[in-house]
Order: sequence, then structure tokens, then C-alpha cells
Amino acid sequence: MKKLSSVLIVVISMFSLCSANITGSYLNIGIPGRSVGMGEAYTAVNGDINSLFFNPSGIAGLEDHSFFMSRNIWFEGITQDSIGYAGNFGFGVLGVGIVMLDYGDDIPGYDALGNSIGNLEANNMVLNLNYANTCGPRFSYGVRYRMVKETLADETASASLLGFGLGYKLSESFQLGLDIENIGQEMKFIESGDQFPRTVKLGICYHHLFSYDHGLVASFDFNNDAYESFRGNLGLEYGFRNMYFIRTGYKINYDLYGLTFGAGVNFPILNRVKIAVDYAFQDMDIMGDTHRISIAFSPTHPAIIPIPEPEPVPEPEPEIIKAEPIPYFPEPYPEQFPESIFEEPEITVNDLIEKKSGSPEFKIMFKPDSFEIDEENSIGLDKLIKTIIEQPDKAILIEGHTDWKLSGDYNQRLSEQRADGVKEYFIRKGVPSDRIFTIGYGEMRPIATNETEEGRAKNRRVEVYLINVIREP
Repeated sequence: MKKLSSVLIVVISMFSLCSANITGSYLNIGIPGRSVGMGEAYTAVNGDINSLFFNPSGIAGLEDHSFFMSRNIWFEGITQDSIGYAGNFGFGVLGVGIVMLDYGDDIPGYDALGNSIGNLEANNMVLNLNYANTCGPRFSYGVRYRMVKETLADETASASLLGFGLGYKLSESFQLGLDIENIGQEMKFIESGDQFPRTVKLGICYHHLFSYDHGLVASFDFNNDAYESFRGNLGLEYGFRNMYFIRTGYKINYDLYGLTFGAGVNFPILNRVKIAVDYAFQDMDIMGDTHRISIAFSPTHPAIIPIPEPEPVPEPEPEIIKAEPIPYFPEPYPEQFPESIFEEPEITVNDLIEKKSGSPEFKIMFKPDSFEIDEENSIGLDKLIKTIIEQPDKAILIEGHTDWKLSGDYNQRLSEQRADGVKEYFIRKGVPSDRIFTIGYGEMRPIATNETEEGRAKNRRVEVYLINVIREP
């Protein structure tokens, strides 16, 4: 077996940037552009495919399928390429990611006598297999299997590792994360073996939507590994309309790393697929600058209850109800509602959706990022309640909709809040709750283009249908 010279020892040291006695430190090289731009403070940031390469529980928040690819132009001609996929299959979220680090093929090699043996190759590959799921509304968990393969000249070595992750939602704004990595075999290369660095990370993330246009994500990670007694990561991200982002981060107590900067843009295609393009810049001191760019593809989220698309029906403009003075009832209408025929409900939302036809009885338009019913709409709803009183054999279907300006998850919640707000208004006025059925479609059923403000205003709506219900005797 030919022995590698000191030239290759330099290459070997690249595999262990922070310690010559521990292998696999390349596992800690940041991958996605978003996370690197935030200083790799990503243990508690969840809900996107970037978490595939961090805390394995982070992908539990995915509701659909996402694809990912990334290129890292590192120092001295070293490149890192990555691809990934994650999808929600009902029983949990499965993810697979492949990372390839290439040191090039122009490294000169020499034998023990100093004779040239030509150029040599050095590279490694990491395969990640993830599973994640939720347990209740606040808790998520994940497990990762990782297969690592190293190649130096004609020598190869491989090892299998396990990792575990937890996530806990403290509130709507705060999330905790715990990540434990690299439990398993040592890497035995040529004649010696080295352990992988056991890594424990604890993170906290704060996210807040200040308004329809402005949002902030702040995160901090505490790391305990084999290299230092303490390492920390700080990250910030500002988002405008959930489409344009700027980021910065700082890595505490790392030899080569300091400030990082990044930017990103999210944009939809044909209201079907959203593309996220992220870039990160990192100054590695004497080693030079590094650049990362990553691209992720994901479909827009469907409604929570999958409903087949109805046949298209030409929809006339809804009747404009003039704001005529009508009696206002601050309390429920006294004794005006007969006993409900829905005391033993057998009807579902799906039943009503299949039965509905034609235009809605009433439409309510909303301001951006709002589900409040204004005075003008309340006048129209009060008039509609009079019609409901006169037709006690009809069920009420309330459908909530949004435009597409914010994320699919946020829009879904907002559409449900709009529908629930109208339902609560009816109940306060005395309409029996068992006559009322609601559903939110998020951004998935626009009636106008989302490219203009006028079109988006038409899509921010609630539609109310009165539907005949036929009971078996």
C-alpha cells in the first residue's frame, strides 16, 4: 500500500477543519443559503425543507412536498453540492438528502520516497434519511440515519450514524429545538479509526408578523461538541410580504467563521408552485470568501379538506345591497328562530359543497391581513339573517378565501378565521350553531388575478350559501 505524503495530509486536515483527532467535521459545513445567511442558527427554525440538513424534527411542519438543490463554492476550489426531497405522506414526513464535497482531482501525490505518483482525488458523500412527525399541536420529533463515505486516492471508508431531534412550540411566536447528532460508528480510514464529533444543539426561534408587509425571524443556537466547551450561533431574517428577504448571522467562538450575510426571494409560478432562491456570503478569514446559492420548489398548500373542483359556472356579480336603515339588534333576535331541524346533525361540509349551486347569497370583502366584519358588512349580514329566519329548512355554508400574498399556511389560517368570524356573528344574532358549516380554502380558489391590488381585493372574501337540506322521514 502506498503511503500518502505530507501534501495529502493537508487534504486530510480539510476533512477535519477544527481538530486533527476527530473526523467528520465537514458534517458541520452549512448547506442551505437561508440557514447560512442566518449564521446557521437553525435548530429551532422549522417548517421548510432546509431543516432536512439541521434538526430532523424541523421538517415535521411540511404539509406537502418540497425539492431542494444547492451549490457551495468554498475556498481553494472546493465545492459542495446538495440535493434533497421531503414530503408529507400522512403518517409523517419523509426526507432524503445527499451532500457531495469535492476537493478536486489536481492534488499532487508522492510515495514514501518522494516520487510523484500523479494527481489524486479526494471527496466524500453524505446520505441523510429523515423521518419526522408531530405529537399534538405543540410537539414534534424526528430521527435521522446518516451514511458517510470518504475517499482519498484509492482508499475509501464509510460509517453509519444516527441523530435525533425535538421541537416544542412555546407560543405562536416562540419555538424550541433540540438536536443530537453523530451517534454511531467510528470512521476507520486506512489503518486508524476516529470518532465522529458528538454534537448537541439547543435552539430558540422567535418569529413575528408585524403587519401584512413586514415579518421578522430571530434565532439563537447553543452548541456543545468535541471542539469547544461552548459555541453559539445568532441569526436574523427580515421579510417583506413573504417574498423578499435579507439576513445576517454571527458564529460565536468559531476559529474561521464570523459574520454572514444573505438574501432571498420567493415567487409563485401559475399559482401552483412556489420557488425560493437564497444566497449567502461568508467570510472565512485567511481561507477567503465562500458563496452559497440554493433553490427550493414546493407547491402551494391545498385546503385542509380536499374537495374536488366543481364544474365552472359563470358567476354573475353579487347583488349590491344598499345600506338602507334597518333595525339593529345588539342582542339575539328574541324568539324568532323555530326549533332547529338539525338537532341530530348528519350533514357534513362535503355534503353541502356537493349540493350548492349558483352564486352565493352574500359576499363579504376584507382588508389585507384582517378578518374583522365592518359596519357596512354587518348591515348586509343583518338583512341576510332575516332571510335565514324565513327559511329554517336551509343550512348555511360559509367559505373563507384569501389572496396569495403571504405564506400558504398563514393564508389557510386566515381564511378559516374569516369564515369562523361570520359564523360567530350569526350565532350572536341567534342563528342556531348546528345550522352553520364553515370551511377555509386559503389562497387556492381565487376569482380574480392576484397580480394586481384590485384582483387581490376581490379574492379576500367570504361567501355565504343557503342550501336546501332534504331529510329522510
